[in-house]
Amino acid sequence: MKNLPFLVSFIFCYGLLSQSFHETHARHAAVSLTNFPECMDRANVTSAELRKIRKYPEERIKIINEDEDFRRYGCFLACIFQQNNLMTGSALNSHKIAEFIDVKHNGDLDAISFISKSVELCSSIIEETDDECNAALSFKVCMLKAMRARE
Repeated sequence: MKNLPFLVSFIFCYGLLSQSFHETHARHAAVSLTNFPECMDRANVTSAELRKIRKYPEERIKIINEDEDFRRYGCFLACIFQQNNLMTGSALNSHKIAEFIDVKHNGDLDAISFISKSVELCSSIIEETDDECNAALSFKVCMLKAMRARE
């Protein structure tokens, strides 16, 4: 149960690398990842870079601490979010995100409540951001911090 919020973050941003993930989670989460390779190309990120972020907690900590430049990763996230109507330009679509959360956590009111509040907070932080890459990365950083605080 402690890892449930991280799972949402994982699904949103990290677990997008394998074909089985694509087939299983796209079907159950109403999220399409058919443009995943396009987003990698558009953001100029490799699957190895994405795997590294997904696999190693210290890489996520670097993102949280802004120890390195993760702009390309932010552009990748923006593309994935936009392709799934979770983001338009640099603005997050709170209604679509709420639908995603409800589908993934059907019946788990604690997880839905926590994640919904985190999404609301993190969305408000990026409201003034016009750059889609910065907005997506800032949203991700905020969500990672919320998940870490809950653990």
